[in-house]
Amino acid sequence: MIHLFDEPDMADWYIGLLFNKFRELKSQGHLVVFCVHPATAAHLELIRIICDEYIFVQDGSFQRFADFDALLGDLQVREYLGPIAIRTDPPL
Repeated sequence: MIHLFDEPDMADWYIGLLFNKFRELKSQGHLVVFCVHPATAAHLELIRIICDEYIFVQDGSFQRFADFDALLGDLQVREYLGPIAIRTDPPL
């Protein structure tokens, strides 16, 4: 089974329910495709937490990234995301 969630509501009250559903479907061996245009750094953090792989689509081309750091390490992705692409991890 493949489940496509295209631009789901990313409101605080709904995102927990949505991600629980993602986890449930994944645990059943289903493929979950989550398409989103992140608008905030919080959206990026949610994407980092829930996604196993990343595909960046722009101008009809696709780029696949194995992990979140590789995604944010790409210049084209950072230019698309603008200021929300700046990592603000706390110092170790």
